[in-house]
Amino acid sequence: VIGSFREVTEQVVAHRALKQKTEEMRQIFQNMFGGFALHEILTDENGQPVDYRFLDMNPAFEQLTGLKAQEVVGKTLREVLPDAESFWIERYDRVALTGEPTAFEAYEPSLQRHFSIRAFQTKPGQFVTLFFDITERKKAEEALEKSARLFRDLFENAPEMQLLIDPQDARIVDANE
Repeated sequence: VIGSFREVTEQVVAHRALKQKTEEMRQIFQNMFGGFALHEILTDENGQPVDYRFLDMNPAFEQLTGLKAQEVVGKTLREVLPDAESFWIERYDRVALTGEPTAFEAYEPSLQRHFSIRAFQTKPGQFVTLFFDITERKKAEEALEKSARLFRDLFENAPEMQLLIDPQDARIVDANE
């Protein structure tokens, strides 16, 4: 009887610990700043990936994409974003089917946003995406590049002599024609 009581007590303690850990993970999932979504890859009769289905997502995913879980979970990418680039399916099929994780930056025209993304397999045929909206950073980079091109054009095409001189050693770094 004592052995059975001890076993039941251990099971109750283990169950409570598991329940607490599950709640902790749910809190992390719900409150993280990055977008998180769980997907499954969908293949045709020949095993070729053709789409993927949204299985779950956190509130940050909704905020970053504008897609609402109640309208998206259970649907495929093509159902949710019919004009989405096929690039997404091609990129994630390798992750879901081979287990090879990936990290990249991409622009999605249908959402008009740039994302920094990490994806990894959770089990064969399923994958998770973790991502951040980097649209503002990309806009700043583009503005900086445009400014640099403008400076270079003004420098190179100025009718008078232009010199760039290193203030530390007075060495000429660059000169126009």
